[in-house]
Amino acid sequence: MMETGLTEGVLWRRFWAWVIDLAFIAVLATALWLAMFMLGVLTLGLGFGLMVLLPAVPLVYHTLFLAGPGCATPGQSLLGLVVRRDADMGPPDLVQAIVFTGGL
Repeated sequence: MMETGLTEGVLWRRFWAWVIDLAFIAVLATALWLAMFMLGVLTLGLGFGLMVLLPAVPLVYHTLFLAGPGCATPGQSLLGLVVRRDADMGPPDLVQAIVFTGGL
């Protein structure tokens, strides 16, 4: 299979963008966990119920960044990747970003 200028090295760049985003999500989830833990302690256990929101962190992270002005997560932006619509190469709207994130 021949690579063109548009597809050359994309697989490796996508892999490293995923690793970078994984690191960002880990830091974000850890910070949120600590904040929720402290809230749980301060409210004598009532705040621990917010912990159920933590699994949504990666989904919200990807969806909001893809639907944002950069059309890419921070890892994708660092490596020069963007997400575009097939029809007109425009940025994805929020619904398309949700479908793309859920379909990964």
